Amino acid sequence: MNSFPLSLEGKVDSPLFERFAQQFYEEHLGLIPYGCHRYSISQDQALDAYSDSVADVLSQVRTGKFRKECALDTYLFRLFNNRCIKFLRNRQAAKRAGVQLPLGDSSSSDPTPYQQLEDKDAIIHLKAICQELNPRLWQILEELFLKGSNLEEIALKLGFKTPASVASIKWRHLKQLQQSFHHFSYS
Repeated sequence: MNSFPLSLEGKVDSPLFERFAQQFYEEHLGLIPYGCHRYSISQDQALDAYSDSVADVLSQVRTGKFRKECALDTYLFRLFNNRCIKFLRNRQAAKRAGVQLPLGDSSSSDPTPYQQLEDKDAIIHLKAICQELNPRLWQILEELFLKGSNLEEIALKLGFKTPASVASIKWRHLKQLQQSFHHFSYS
């Protein structure tokens, strides 16, 4: 999808736009592994950069601020690259300041006993969260992360109409899990 469909001009609150947004998001997921490899950042950081970039692009389209000087794909690619570079700059600044970053920094030493206790608490909390998961979601996560299945295979195996349905469920619930776990780690 190289540009915003002209048929959606002025209809940004329609279900068609929501479908376009979902398709646009799923169509460019390949940027995540690209960002991990190109910039040596973690998958979480690449996913954050990707999600924020897509949200910015769609927000600008929705508000009419997208100037159409280039294709949406090109604009998304540029925003994504800039966000990945921002992660690198933050990592370099943290190294210079002597601060240990929690993700994407492989130069860490062995954890202290205090950190090990915190990790054990986090693992216990994560297990409790996972036990409360919808069994259908658990099947999706198991297929994706433990068995390495792709979205098409999961859709066929679990009886979903499209791989986009699987991606949507996965994305929505992973965000909720991330927020729940993040809330735990800062409380």
